[in-house]
Amino acid sequence: MTGKIANIRIDLEGVDNPIWRRVQVPLETALRSLHFLIQDAMPGDASHLYDFMVRGKNYGDVPLDNSEQHQPTDAGTVDLANLVERKIRDFKYEYDFMAGWMHRIRIESVSEAERGVKYPRLLEGERKAPSEGMY
Repeated sequence: MTGKIANIRIDLEGVDNPIWRRVQVPLETALRSLHFLIQDAMPGDASHLYDFMVRGKNYGDVPLDNSEQHQPTDAGTVDLANLVERKIRDFKYEYDFMAGWMHRIRIESVSEAERGVKYPRLLEGERKAPSEGMY
């Protein structure tokens, strides 16, 4: 670990009452791992496909069948440090393509990790996300 963390805000879009979480995550966290962290924080069971949309490029799980229309770049190949280096602070995350749950992800700041603190960690948030059948 580099000793740096990203302070991230996750907002579920398209809901009447705000549903959000604020988390701290090591900069080495790959987008694939961020997917599981978001699922834990909302919470969800990570049983559906997902995509991160970053400056017109999609990152997700690469399908085994090359005939699939949806061909994202492997979400394990880019981490938060890479996004910060490229000055990317705001991007999207879609979970469950049939339901289309869209999230706005904002890297609010980067800071030094606190000694003795285990990361990632959930700091705060509001409202429970819809149940998995709805979410």
